[in-house]
Amino acid sequence: MLKEMKERAGLYEKHTFWDTQPVLKPSEGKEKALEGAVETKQLKDIRADEYPLPETYEWTTIDITKDAELNEVYDFLKEHYVGDSGGNYRFRYTPNFLRWALTPPDYYKDWILGVRIKANKKLVGFISGIPLKVSVKGVPIVMAEIDFLCVHAKLRTKRLAPVLIKEVTRRINQKGLWQAIYTAGKCIPTPMAYTRYYYRAINYKKLLDIDFLSIPPKSSLKRQLRIFKLPEDTPVPGFRKMAKKDAPQVHVLLNEYLKKFVIHPELSLAEVKHMIIPRDNIVDSYVVEDEEKNITDVISIYFVPCSVLKHKSIKEYKVGLCNMLGSLYLLLRQHQDSIAESGEDGDTAGGQTGGRRSLLPQHHGKSHILRSTFVSKA
Repeated sequence: MLKEMKERAGLYEKHTFWDTQPVLKPSEGKEKALEGAVETKQLKDIRADEYPLPETYEWTTIDITKDAELNEVYDFLKEHYVGDSGGNYRFRYTPNFLRWALTPPDYYKDWILGVRIKANKKLVGFISGIPLKVSVKGVPIVMAEIDFLCVHAKLRTKRLAPVLIKEVTRRINQKGLWQAIYTAGKCIPTPMAYTRYYYRAINYKKLLDIDFLSIPPKSSLKRQLRIFKLPEDTPVPGFRKMAKKDAPQVHVLLNEYLKKFVIHPELSLAEVKHMIIPRDNIVDSYVVEDEEKNITDVISIYFVPCSVLKHKSIKEYKVGLCNMLGSLYLLLRQHQDSIAESGEDGDTAGGQTGGRRSLLPQHHGKSHILRSTFVSKA
């Protein structure tokens, strides 16, 4: 609680960039938090050319469908993207995961961009956006979901991040879209939602070895292994892996569930097929089917490997992440089953409170992911 209070206190400090942006300022108080657009613009107000960069840098639009450019983004994020504050772990999204996350239906190629050094064409900055229809108090708004903002570790005093944000905003505005959603691991003006992440160890010994967790006081390794041991069977009748034929029912189920939230995504059938139908080593989804062949529950997990930076022999651990709106037990059992099926070693499963990953902050050991996955209980 004290940590959260300290983090939120930072909202009231001076923000060189965000104080210039069309977002609600914390100091303005709730009386100014009126509904509607904070700022109104027209296409004629949007500059036609790219924002200027220092002489030694240049803009680049990344074609994520080309393997060479995809691998370049993968290598850059692997070295410079989000890690924990102690420098022990870092997300390592796979190339296939990145392509899946950044190419949903009707995506815009020019919303995937970066900054290069002119002399050697080295990528030193990256940001991406994808379109998303979001219902805000019953009003559908097509907006952008921003992700993977990353600047080379040695250039973070050069203020490239604000320029990346402004440039992707310009490109989004050129499509006639004026709102965006994004997440941050720290409080910036001004949050519309918070979340708390919960992790459930699957490979407890490995996570202990890499200092991801520790044995609680007055406990022992033997006791912890007994606590975290998973049962052999899934005691849920009708629980099975999702198939392509399930997409229409899952589409209806998810959208009906999400209507319970004041702000929620409105998913098309094409988006459900892209986001939730299982893909090897990227996303796994399971459903519960009743005796009449009706799908009553769906649970979906995406997988993110994380680099272990300071261990002599262990170089990665794997996380399965899910929005926890159904049963965490189902998540854990399903994750164990999916790992067994794929022949891989899963190490931890994560979940969060809230209804939409893309609206929520991130912490080490999980993705910002990229695209969201959902669990619903009809």
